[in-house]
Amino acid sequence: MKKTLIAAMAAAALGLAGCQADGSGTESGSIISDGGGSAPPLNNDGSTPTDIDTNGDGTVDGNDTAGNFVCTQGARAFGDVTTADASGGLLGGPLTTLINGLGGDPVTALTNGVSEPDNVVDGHLSTYATFTLPASLLGALVAAVGEVVNFPGAVPAGNYAVFGVTFPAGVLNLGLTKTVTVSTFLGTTLQESITVNQANLDLLGISLAGDQSGYIGLKATKKYDSAVISLYSSLVSAQVGDAMHVHELCTGGKFVSP
Repeated sequence: MKKTLIAAMAAAALGLAGCQADGSGTESGSIISDGGGSAPPLNNDGSTPTDIDTNGDGTVDGNDTAGNFVCTQGARAFGDVTTADASGGLLGGPLTTLINGLGGDPVTALTNGVSEPDNVVDGHLSTYATFTLPASLLGALVAAVGEVVNFPGAVPAGNYAVFGVTFPAGVLNLGLTKTVTVSTFLGTTLQESITVNQANLDLLGISLAGDQSGYIGLKATKKYDSAVISLYSSLVSAQVGDAMHVHELCTGGKFVSP
């Protein structure tokens, strides 16, 4: 309930902290599958582990589409999108109120949670937004960073809200237990959401050993006009400069056998 509330506040405050995509990269929503050369790599050939809710029940299980996801369409297929740093799920006025209550270092920590957010909508799998979890978030009221992608109109049901992500190898060695949430909204109303916890990520092979990648999200059964991805942590024992890389929001895709 708490995560839903702060995510809704993020969607409501998009106009306060958003930035317009700058026109670089692809404009039609096409995807450039150049992620194999990034570090860590995000391959788009059916080899990337997948955690996607395809039947709208909020979970990933045997009732969902089998196979691994291949991203075929980006956010710009639906027009000029905007992005916003939604660290802690709060933007603008609500963020200011929270910071006033925390004081000190969390000001920088919260406002610098996501760098290069427009990379999530540029159509290139080689580029990414970096999610940072500074040590100053430890013990704070909101130990999360996130990003919002806002659409100029509603994305119809049947499309996807799937993020391609990678996790640098050293993250979990710092004692970070991670939970990733992907949510869709229509205005400020939560439409659908999926949460992938540490156990889910371990089953996907996104674990302690080596750089890891994955597609995480949902197939929309309800229309939406914004999508939020958030990374929550239960422990930060050191500065985590690269807690998670978010490469692209995919609105279209297909499943193939691994």
